[in-house]
Amino acid sequence: MELVVVCLGGNALMPPVSRFSIEEQDNTIAETCKLLVKLVDRGYRLVIVHGNGPQVGARIEQCLAARELMKPFPLDVLDAETQGQIGYMIQKHLASLLASRRGFRGCVTVVTQVVVDPEDEAFKKPTKPVGRALSREEAEHLAREGWSLVEEVGRGYRRVVPSPKPVKVVETDAVRTLVEAGFIVVAGGGGGIPVVEADSKLMGAEAVIDKDRTAAKIAIELGADLLLILTDVDCVYVNFRKPGEKPIRRMTAKEARELLARGEFPPGNMGPKVEACIEFAEATGNPAAIGHLSKPVETAEGKAGTMIVP
Repeated sequence: MELVVVCLGGNALMPPVSRFSIEEQDNTIAETCKLLVKLVDRGYRLVIVHGNGPQVGARIEQCLAARELMKPFPLDVLDAETQGQIGYMIQKHLASLLASRRGFRGCVTVVTQVVVDPEDEAFKKPTKPVGRALSREEAEHLAREGWSLVEEVGRGYRRVVPSPKPVKVVETDAVRTLVEAGFIVVAGGGGGIPVVEADSKLMGAEAVIDKDRTAAKIAIELGADLLLILTDVDCVYVNFRKPGEKPIRRMTAKEARELLARGEFPPGNMGPKVEACIEFAEATGNPAAIGHLSKPVETAEGKAGTMIVP
């Protein structure tokens, strides 16, 4: 059976308008799992990678509200917390949906560490916004505590943190063992817990890793047959939301790289997804696909979405 690494965007985990309640998250993940079951019924083996931006943002807010009582938790710990939180919900719903399927072994979440390079340029210039917009007074107070902040016109101030590239997934062998034993595995949640290697030890880093890049890294290390990125658009476009907008249904990694160089895919949106697909296709010789969450099978089989081939 083919192994597919599925990368889920934020729309798969939270409704568009949310109060960040557990009930809302749970209901949204339940619907997403119904879509993932379609891939299982098609015979694919799955490793699931997901985002965690809203969940980490909510935990940062909780830490700020309680900072008179306790010191706020670092980002690596919040990443670990939300990996467990989201993984539990995915496990629960997939187990309920697949319990009667013959051969279903179960779904397991692996709390996943991802090694990053401490010399990565991202550490010198933090750019990834996390958490809610802050007032000037809040921003000035938190800047004195060491936070890096930027002003967003019309919104206020946002904390920004480094977003280094993943170098190595620490738990790859554990994930491989579980996959080979027939389990569905949730791994690399939120891009993984960023760690740096120092004197043969792992130390958490105050950073976040792009989930699409980590999904590509996991897919490469596992030798997956397909990297499948599911999001809230039906395919990749050139001139997206501009005059002359045009869908792309299939392109080579070389063509995708040329369009990236032309600035067709914004860094904070489609850019990392396309880059991840290019990296996977070139490293493995296998295809990658980007498509809408509602059409996982169609996107995986090239009947919808965008296929990026070596």
